[in-house]
Amino acid sequence: MLLRVSCSRCRLSPAWTDDPDALFTGVCNRPFRCLAKVWDEQLCDVTARAMEQRHLAIAHEVAVVQRPPVAATQRGPSPFSSLMRPRTLAILAVSCLAAALISHDLASAYESNAMLSIAIELVLPALASLLIYRSSAKSAIAVPLSVSITALAIGIFGIDRVCASALSGFLLVTAAVAIPIALDLALADMGLALRQGVAYWRIASLGFAVTLPVLFLLGLPSMLRAARQSDAGLIRRLVRGTKAEGGSLVIEHLDPEVATEARQRVAVRADGRTYDLSEAAMQTTVDERTVTKRVERQGSTRSRKVSRARQERVTLVLDLAGQRIPDQIEFDGLRGPTTIYSEKVALAK
Repeated sequence: MLLRVSCSRCRLSPAWTDDPDALFTGVCNRPFRCLAKVWDEQLCDVTARAMEQRHLAIAHEVAVVQRPPVAATQRGPSPFSSLMRPRTLAILAVSCLAAALISHDLASAYESNAMLSIAIELVLPALASLLIYRSSAKSAIAVPLSVSITALAIGIFGIDRVCASALSGFLLVTAAVAIPIALDLALADMGLALRQGVAYWRIASLGFAVTLPVLFLLGLPSMLRAARQSDAGLIRRLVRGTKAEGGSLVIEHLDPEVATEARQRVAVRADGRTYDLSEAAMQTTVDERTVTKRVERQGSTRSRKVSRARQERVTLVLDLAGQRIPDQIEFDGLRGPTTIYSEKVALAK
């Protein structure tokens, strides 16, 4: 449809056109304060309708230009893209390795009934590092590092050596706390620092928190089976040397290691009462033998060897507190309050 357009401000003479928007765009610089007049073919004034359509078209073009791309606002980086970075995989592997070491240490501690000692050895370095770095962001690295060092040392040297004395436990805790501090000081001398990103710390914590219970639960059946077999062998050694003397129960001819394990893991049940072997008195007997070997040839001594053999035996004497010695007792292998193996024994009086 042809329209007649004119504008006094833009000095546009009356002209007929079928595309007034194109004409206005070429000559009009003030679209929202335009004084143009528009008539149709019957010379009826349609200025209001034409200007409204023109303003809506301009507003639509401005909105399209200013609108941000949909893909940029709605699509972000994949949440799994950071997991494929080598540094992230290395941190995740280290956290899983630490969880595996701690799980192995806990399984060994359960087998030897040293859960409390191992738990203390693992917790004390973490508490000490947290106390030292309590006001620093480095605590997020120092604490896991000290725990990992402790778990690694327990796995290398064994629970027996770590828990042999208070001195060995103190040295282990001291080393586990001192190594992160020494590493921090060495990095500071080189102008570096122990740093950790929030994302990496969360990934390491998540890997450790998931791996530790999974590995512990997977190893629980074999751990229980190993503990039962160990207690069964220990109790069989005790049975061979068990007898009653007076009002006491005597277990003799024991190696020192067997006696120590029995005091830690075995209890005796008699007439409905339970007696812990840790309360038994220890009597140590040392047999020393001197062996002389002499070689004679043609009436003269050619060589002579002197050797000494030393054999140590331990006897456990358990006082039944004035109770009658029963005809039958029961040895119980304990893990905390739980009995994992029992065997009944007829006493020889």
